[in-house]
Amino acid sequence: FGRERGDVFYSHNISDVDLLPQTGNRLICPGNIEENGVREARIVEVAHPSGEVVFEAVIDFANLFSNGGNWGQSDIVYRCERLPLLPDVQ
Repeated sequence: FGRERGDVFYSHNISDVDLLPQTGNRLICPGNIEENGVREARIVEVAHPSGEVVFEAVIDFANLFSNGGNWGQSDIVYRCERLPLLPDVQ
């Protein structure tokens, strides 16, 4: 998934993909996308095997170098996890 989206879905240095066991879906997080001078990350849940996008969020990096301009001091999204809204009550 994602190849057809091109550079808008490509992270050159950090990403995360998780299998969601309850649904079989995939949770994909390209964590440092740069296209046309804009930097962002995305969190996308994709149904498997259809490839339908179930959820998508775009995280804009407003302050690219909040701690300075050196490597390790720029904005990225390290990973994403899907958490239940409410705890499982038995």
